[in-house]
Amino acid sequence: MNIYHYIKLNNIVDMVSSGGLKTRRRFSRDPKNDFFDKACLYFFLDKNASNWSNNNEFTDAYKVLFDELGELLLEVEINENDKDAFVADFGYIENFERGCNIKNDKFSSNSFEESQNKYTKSLIPLKEYLLKKDHIDYSLPQVVVFHDIKLENIKISKDQELLEKYIFYDKKFYLIDRIKAIHSSNLSNWLNNKLKEDKDLLKEYELYEKHKESFNDLLDLR
Repeated sequence: MNIYHYIKLNNIVDMVSSGGLKTRRRFSRDPKNDFFDKACLYFFLDKNASNWSNNNEFTDAYKVLFDELGELLLEVEINENDKDAFVADFGYIENFERGCNIKNDKFSSNSFEESQNKYTKSLIPLKEYLLKKDHIDYSLPQVVVFHDIKLENIKISKDQELLEKYIFYDKKFYLIDRIKAIHSSNLSNWLNNKLKEDKDLLKEYELYEKHKESFNDLLDLR
């Protein structure tokens, strides 16, 4: 099965040179928690992160999350029986750290330690979650994998809605430079096709390219 991960464009070269995605973040930030020393990677169950984007309890979680994520969507192949792959409900962390004050009492915690413990206890094997997901009341499910992901199990998704938004609506043209630096034929073809579809945007980008050095010099001076 596929799970989904967002990465910053300028981290792609590091991912390739290191042979894949590496576990770096602790699952728990509480030193007293049994999972404090366990490094992991986080993923979404679907490419649209639908449990997050259409969440009636944590209405701002999606926006806050995506302000922190990378721009590029990766598809990662994983065995659903992987003994180190789990699903946890991030709702416990979201509610405590952002003070969401939702009506569902199960997410309430009186301390940082309590929220971390509830989050840890929500861990269940990925396979079990897939079998019981219609009967499990997880508000913000995230896939947690406690091992590195090899490069051979990773591919750049053909669906890049977030990257498209950043480039074509927010006009963050510097991301195009990062795409070119990666030398990915799939990404380059995706970008060229998008620019061909929008002539006005192409002109704006060409203007940016023309004056890019001047803009950079000005920023350096500041």
